[in-house]
Amino acid sequence: MNNLIAINGEPIWHESTDFLLNKNELDFIKNNEFYKSGLHKGYVDNTWLTNDIQLLNKPELNRLHNFIVKKFNTYKKNLLQIKNNFIMSNSWATKCYVQERVLEHHHSNSMFSFVYYPQVDNDKITFDFRKSKLQESWNFDYDIDEYNIFNSAKWDINIKNGDFVMFPSHINHSTTLNKNNIERISIAGNFFIDDKVSSAENTISLKCVGLNRNE
Repeated sequence: MNNLIAINGEPIWHESTDFLLNKNELDFIKNNEFYKSGLHKGYVDNTWLTNDIQLLNKPELNRLHNFIVKKFNTYKKNLLQIKNNFIMSNSWATKCYVQERVLEHHHSNSMFSFVYYPQVDNDKITFDFRKSKLQESWNFDYDIDEYNIFNSAKWDINIKNGDFVMFPSHINHSTTLNKNNIERISIAGNFFIDDKVSSAENTISLKCVGLNRNE
């Protein structure tokens, strides 16, 4: 199942795939060092993140890396019709135990973001635009008969094992609470342009450099 969700004119791509991690790949992810995100802000129910933010550069996950790069290039070429070169700037894993979730956030210093779900059960990712496209123009509320991509300010996507989601990095997103005894695992990351961009007035070369976390 392929699903383009053009809510508020944003190209959110959701695909249910049969690509699943094997036991060695999943164990490698789980055995990474994780830290509790948001504790300094008092967020006790937030997700755990890997210290390694270049996780998909590891040879143990080369199969997953190639899968995601292929999916992004299809998204960029066939949907967005963009010629420029992009590279994966960073990638990490998240882990949510029971009654934990990914709090609302967006990805800074990137252009497009992805999430792949190797281990998830009965969960949703939510995109929040604050206002629908109609409300941006009218600036007042209205009664909704049935929610759709034109009248909605939020949009939920049901996710399961093997699902892949790609979206512009500036969109706020979050997940529901994990209500299962098994931890929810996801792999996330970003793509940034790595090419010369030109216009009639200006030409500039953009070089993407990924960084490693040292904490």
